[in-house]
Amino acid sequence: MRVQFLGTAAAEAIPARFCECPVCRKARERKGKEIRRRASYRIDDDILVDFGPDSFFQQTAFDIDDLKIRKIIVTHPHIDHLLPDEIYWRLGPSYSQVSQEIAIYGGHRVFGTIFGLANKNAGPVSPADLHIRPVVLQPGKAVVEEDFELLPMAADHMPGGAALLYALKRGGKKVLILHDTGWPPEETMCLLANQAADLAAVDSTCGLAYPDVRSGHMGCNTVKKLVAELRKIGAVKPGAKVFATHFSHNGGGNHDDLERCYAPEGIEVAYDGLTADL
Repeated sequence: MRVQFLGTAAAEAIPARFCECPVCRKARERKGKEIRRRASYRIDDDILVDFGPDSFFQQTAFDIDDLKIRKIIVTHPHIDHLLPDEIYWRLGPSYSQVSQEIAIYGGHRVFGTIFGLANKNAGPVSPADLHIRPVVLQPGKAVVEEDFELLPMAADHMPGGAALLYALKRGGKKVLILHDTGWPPEETMCLLANQAADLAAVDSTCGLAYPDVRSGHMGCNTVKKLVAELRKIGAVKPGAKVFATHFSHNGGGNHDDLERCYAPEGIEVAYDGLTADL
């Protein structure tokens, strides 16, 4: 399995538009790893996790062949993780010539967002019109399809339980997507126990500026504590790759600052374009 971080930022991206904070100023000067698009991942060549406002830029920057994409997994319907317009443009023949179906996985509000926009713009629109196969997920209920297994888990993020975390398994390898969450709920920690993942991507939105935040998002001290707990309960294998990601400029600290914070705990700092082969 190959995991590529297509974006490692929170909602505003880094540098945030028009922002004058020190993090954004340094990002404009340094570029490179300091430039962070909205959080998203590519798994092998055919799976995307989250599909937000930077999806076209990510496609062109990282040479993604959209015609190979067969699955899009959405963590939650906030606009930095799901831009429904990008699904709506699949409507043919007015916008695009599309014949291949894509499966989209997410909670029910994900599909309310997608079809809410489509119906508003074009009247009643069906999944077949968009060439998508909706797979509505519920926390704790795994989906198994061919060589792919997906376990959704409740996040501590959106009201009403609309945000999900994921354990994704393929080819004997497993990845945990744990961004946009505070400390996971007890039922999720129980599901994470003994997952023995090969890689985990963990929310670090509040970063250095608010290190002890643990509700809705996490700060660096909370991330360290959670990673220690994940290792203790067997959620990740010994020696698994663990990355902090989903950074906000409001969390303070540029890439090297974050590395100094996390390196002693064996936590790597993700950056856009980073690829991990498992």
